[in-house]
Amino acid sequence: MARLNTSVTDAFLPGEVETAQAGIDIAQVIDDALPALHAASRADLTFWSEVQLVQWLDEAVKRLAAIAAVFIGRNVTVTVPGTATSVLPPQHVVTTHVTVDGVSIRPVGTMELEARDPAYLTTQGTPAWWYEDMLDSGIIGLAPIPDSAVSLAEVYNGFPPPLDLQQTMLDGPPPLKGYLAMCLLAEAYGQEGEMEMPDVAEHCRGRVKLYEQLLERYYGQGI
Repeated sequence: MARLNTSVTDAFLPGEVETAQAGIDIAQVIDDALPALHAASRADLTFWSEVQLVQWLDEAVKRLAAIAAVFIGRNVTVTVPGTATSVLPPQHVVTTHVTVDGVSIRPVGTMELEARDPAYLTTQGTPAWWYEDMLDSGIIGLAPIPDSAVSLAEVYNGFPPPLDLQQTMLDGPPPLKGYLAMCLLAEAYGQEGEMEMPDVAEHCRGRVKLYEQLLERYYGQGI
């Protein structure tokens, strides 16, 4: 069966995405999509604005983060002796792994901590557990409380920084370029107006769903 609108979509298929780039510049994603948007440059865009295109890409990235664990962050801090908690990065949503001075420690709930040591909020020593329940969002606790400065490292699943006209770099795997291009075209041709093309929009949405299924299988479930 012939593929629908191959002149619009072929440049963004998974097998034709570059694999040697470090991160993704969404400005390049937009530039590569310009021929399919009937523009020679971003300044030539007639039916959509550059602000709209960037906004759609930002929304696509946030939606993907909820589907697949693509955006994994790492944070390293040095604790203050006698301090039980540390602040997590603003993009953090779910902690997946924690080490103290390079040694893995395991997650635990506060009920278990209380059962082990009713004075866990004041007991000091070498941290063996980390916890986040009963704490404000964006805070991680250690037990026992470190009695000396230690290197605390967290691996977490979260959102990338917001994308806008100034912040165009996205730290993600190269196949996301194809995913974002399909999201962009689906939104552009799905808008009511002179350039509305429901068949193209629906075709691109199908490609988006395929990308999301593949990314979820490969990276695991998202947030």
